Amino acid sequence: MVRDSHAIKTHIFCSLQVFVRLEKMRSENRISNWYEVQRNLFTKVICEYVLNNLSPACVV
Repeated sequence: MVRDSHAIKTHIFCSLQVFVRLEKMRSENRISNWYEVQRNLFTKVICEYVLNNLSPACVV
């Protein structure tokens, strides 16, 4: 797949920006590693989905 140079530059810029943000969070001890953000987000999304899609028969 061929992409134009502007799209490639934007992708590289966004990747660097995220790297710097994650490193800052790690240096401030807000996260222990880069994957913690992804894991926490995934867990939250799955939990919300399950709770919002329970059938009335399953609710206690």
